[in-house]
Amino acid sequence: MSTDEDIPVRVGIVGAGLTGTMLAAFLDRIPGIQIILFERSMDLATDLSSNAFGNAPSAIKRSINMALSLRGIKALDELALTPEVLKDFQNNPVGSLVQIRADPWKIKRFLIIGDAAHAVVPFYGQGMNSAFEDALQFYLLLRDRFRSVFTLQQRIKAFDDTCKIFYLGRKPAIDVLSDISENQFRDMSHNTNSWWYLLHHRLRHWLMPASLKTMYRFVAFSNEPYHKALKLAKRNDLIFKGVLFTTVSAIGLFGYQAFIHFFNKKK
Repeated sequence: MSTDEDIPVRVGIVGAGLTGTMLAAFLDRIPGIQIILFERSMDLATDLSSNAFGNAPSAIKRSINMALSLRGIKALDELALTPEVLKDFQNNPVGSLVQIRADPWKIKRFLIIGDAAHAVVPFYGQGMNSAFEDALQFYLLLRDRFRSVFTLQQRIKAFDDTCKIFYLGRKPAIDVLSDISENQFRDMSHNTNSWWYLLHHRLRHWLMPASLKTMYRFVAFSNEPYHKALKLAKRNDLIFKGVLFTTVSAIGLFGYQAFIHFFNKKK
């Protein structure tokens, strides 16, 4: 006879793309969670725990390969599912670049993450990374909270609370990512032909140690949230400007003294 402790929280994931599949693979590791993957059209649901994909559409099969491999299950034949991949790519319609700043991300028991919540223009190269980071951070938050809950009601409450905490903690970082992605476009389109811009970057490389990271190094090679990375990068920029001012001043003072010494020697 099953008890309340045996009943899992059923989590439906709509749109089983890379982010949804990664989230499913993460959440499937948490005891007390049962994952349901839905096709975008909502006309088919696949129970991840049952491994019953035999007649599922190829889109579902492709998107679930990652979850399968993480669970030690042999992945489906990707090439067999996409025999005309080059033709499909060439005929794919080209869309416009858009940014999405959804607010809020959670309404009742629905939560959006990834591009559904915060699509960004591609100029900073962080769109997919930020979506994957969504999945990882949500999993870590939920995993920690589920360690101390045992009944269905406790699990439902823990899941809802995690959604709120995740949204409140993640939204400021993603808003900064949207801003820096737009700024990067202006940076690429206007500044890369500027001699002063290029000199600035060379001087920074020569004068500053690698430990004082640029914004891109914080974003690409650390786990700092985007808004905290921006604050740290601005601090390092101030340090660089101080070092540059000190260096230029020292060179100018040395040059002035050398000139005075040379001029007096001539007399």
